[in-house]
Amino acid sequence: MDKELIVRHMRAATPIGPFREVGEEQYAHTPFSEIYLVPQMRAVYTFMIDEFVPPMLRNYEFLSQKNWKNEITLRSNPYTLVHNCEGKTMFEHVSKSPSSFRRCNDAMMASDSALVTMGLYPFTEELGPLASDETVTLVDVGGGRGHVIRQIKESEPDLKGRFILQDQATVIKDNGDEIQTHGIEAMGHDFFQPQPIKGALAYYIRRCLHDWPDSECQKILSNLAAAMDKEKSRVLITEYIVPEAGGSMFEAWMDQTMMTLGGLERTEKDWAHLLDISGLELVKVWRAPGVLVGVVEARLK
Repeated sequence: MDKELIVRHMRAATPIGPFREVGEEQYAHTPFSEIYLVPQMRAVYTFMIDEFVPPMLRNYEFLSQKNWKNEITLRSNPYTLVHNCEGKTMFEHVSKSPSSFRRCNDAMMASDSALVTMGLYPFTEELGPLASDETVTLVDVGGGRGHVIRQIKESEPDLKGRFILQDQATVIKDNGDEIQTHGIEAMGHDFFQPQPIKGALAYYIRRCLHDWPDSECQKILSNLAAAMDKEKSRVLITEYIVPEAGGSMFEAWMDQTMMTLGGLERTEKDWAHLLDISGLELVKVWRAPGVLVGVVEARLK
């Protein structure tokens, strides 16, 4: 890259960050730029810029073509317009390229790690009295590379039973051997198919359902409901819970992002309705002050 171009770009990247100017044509990192030296955080940034920002900028164009009717679907939306992939979901589109698919998984893992999710649900207190060494205590549905189920297992050392990570076979192949060294079973599974693990104490699904409209979420949750034990099982859903009024800019921005893909962020009323049509009922929402995500707990009706 030519020096002149670097200097001109750094003039724009130093007044308010993320870099700082230390002399004439001399620049240094700040904590806000150093974070992107971490490959997973760099994946978040580039994935957002390449995949999500262009569709958000063309929301107006897509909706104008639809005469401002709510006809956004999984396979016809601002994302498919921009990326010329009508008829495919975002996940189907990025999975065509191994590097894009890897970047997607890295970005999902990093954004998950940046959220406060641990400590919202008291796993040992709620599941411990029902668990034994043979019990399937926790199934992490769509759990990616297993970073969260590993955190749960390590932070709840007194919680007995089997811990199972589920995700697409391609994701499990990437990381399954490593996660099993932590005492966690790895299983390739498509959550649109019947759930093979029956009667687990908890089916944990985290930041997956906002990717999908109600019709698809109903399929996912109905598969879990069919596998549940009436007395012991529960579904735990960790997601942003949009306030009915007075929401933050971040929640609104996340919902706009999901709109480009055919998904959405949901209010507590939305979650209650979705669970109801899936054969479940909302029994409690676990929250913490100042934390945007919550854990929606559901049982069989």
